[in-house]
Amino acid sequence: MLRAALPLLLLALAVFAVRRARARPSAGSFAFAALFAAAALAQGWLSLEETRFDSRWDDLSREELGARSARIAGFLRDRGSKALGEIRAVGGDADTRALLAPEPALAQAARRPVFLDLLERFPRAGNSGATVYDAQGKPRAWSGWTPTATMSLAREPSRSSEIVEIRQGNIFTILEATHPIRAQSGDILGYVVYQEPLRIEFPLHNRFLRVEDRFAKLEGGTGVRADVALEIALEHGDEIGSIVPGASKFDSRAGLASMTCALVGESGAPAGRVSLSGLSREGLAAERLVAPRRARAVLLLAAAAFAAALAWRRLRPFPLARFAGLVLLRGALLRVALPSGLDPLGLFDPSWFASIRYAGLLRSPGDLALTAATAILAGREASRFLRDRQDAVVAFGRRFPYLAIPLGTAAALLVGSLVGLHWARVVDVARNANVPLYGGLDPFTSAPVAALEVGLLLFGAAFLVWGSALLAMSRALFAVDTVPKAVARA
Repeated sequence: MLRAALPLLLLALAVFAVRRARARPSAGSFAFAALFAAAALAQGWLSLEETRFDSRWDDLSREELGARSARIAGFLRDRGSKALGEIRAVGGDADTRALLAPEPALAQAARRPVFLDLLERFPRAGNSGATVYDAQGKPRAWSGWTPTATMSLAREPSRSSEIVEIRQGNIFTILEATHPIRAQSGDILGYVVYQEPLRIEFPLHNRFLRVEDRFAKLEGGTGVRADVALEIALEHGDEIGSIVPGASKFDSRAGLASMTCALVGESGAPAGRVSLSGLSREGLAAERLVAPRRARAVLLLAAAAFAAALAWRRLRPFPLARFAGLVLLRGALLRVALPSGLDPLGLFDPSWFASIRYAGLLRSPGDLALTAATAILAGREASRFLRDRQDAVVAFGRRFPYLAIPLGTAAALLVGSLVGLHWARVVDVARNANVPLYGGLDPFTSAPVAALEVGLLLFGAAFLVWGSALLAMSRALFAVDTVPKAVARA
């Protein structure tokens, strides 16, 4: 309904702005009319593009899911080939074979060289690892990311071929490659197992821990979830390097598209599948219609800002109206989700900073700065209101001193509460920020960090403005309408 009414609404506003500019010609009125006329044209462009997108939804979604399936298949080719190359080199090393030898002295002498070789290939802080097992499946050496290194093999690997597969776990989805190590006689000495996490079911992103979900990047967003299965035995050659998407099955209903695509090797035998589900019409439209939506949003924001500036100027004699407008505007902005295309600097990205305090007023660095700026402007208008009515407050304090003195005392005590509130907010920002805000950090190296620093500065200024307003009200209630002589002489 809103989508159909928005072009007509913008057109009506554009016509109104043009007629107003002709009736009251001025630079501001012509700029206002030009902004709304441009916004109406941008909305018309967007409506045409949305109509074209809707008519081609099935073809576009099939093409998009096919491209993402091919991207996942390419990733598995690259990572599988790399894994096999690493574990083949480990398995072919003379020290590794000596480590698995039945002679205890030979195995003891080879332990340190094998550990050093694994540590060089798979650093402990890396995102992959390898474990050397003996023929009975017991671990003998490991390095890197190896969650099962201290456990025996859950099942006996194939003795005749290398295996590359994807294992599903409760927390991790793992790419695993197994290489059998054979003696010259053909007997199995042991195995080298490569492991790399592809998906983490419970990812964490904070200042202490950041995990990398490979599938989340390959899925490409827009609500898509990938379910990948792979198991391929390499008896001859390096078939993992040739797997490609095969036959696929596509489905689209209720604005959501899904696709299941087979993975086949060089011989044409099935090696696995890639299932992609949850591609939403709105999500794909957000990716494909970036230019018209961004143009419309920028023009609407500019027109709204221009209208707000005109309203602010006209409401100058009414500080309470300005105060109420600021509060309503900040509350309305809480309901608006800024498109990522309009925030290229990440000012409203909650991964930098987010606090659950005050119902979302501090949910990102940009929201922190906006809230602090709103607090300053609102405090300024409150101070103007009190200043304009100071004589009336003083008269009230002189006429009803027994009522005015407790109110003035309460206002003065609120300044102390403001001190505590300001300090609590500073601590809250430092606690919930995912970057260190102290210790020589240059705030201009990152826009979100600069927004946090500006927000803290504005919070300090807001504290001073509101503190000054409360002290002025307290003085007025105490019927102190003149500056003390000692202060005036100073």
